[in-house]
Amino acid sequence: MDLSKLRTQAARLDALLSRYASDEPALASCHAELSPLVRAIERDDFQPPDRVPCARFFGEGGFEPWPDLAGAYSSFYVTLLDLGDVTIPE
Repeated sequence: MDLSKLRTQAARLDALLSRYASDEPALASCHAELSPLVRAIERDDFQPPDRVPCARFFGEGGFEPWPDLAGAYSSFYVTLLDLGDVTIPE
């Protein structure tokens, strides 16, 4: 797992969720769920979770109206789970 890349992706995802949270209550909830993990990643004090917050929302197409957010979440998710060197368009 590339921790530097993960920190960058977590910060980008956090910033986008913060920006869009007022547009959609589900995004505000997702932001609240992800915040503890993002803060732990910033401190380099985390273990990869068994369940990545907001994965269900993402899987159900909840991020479709925000393609930049969908790309940021996808990249974060892949890096967090260390699924390999997969490039997901943003």
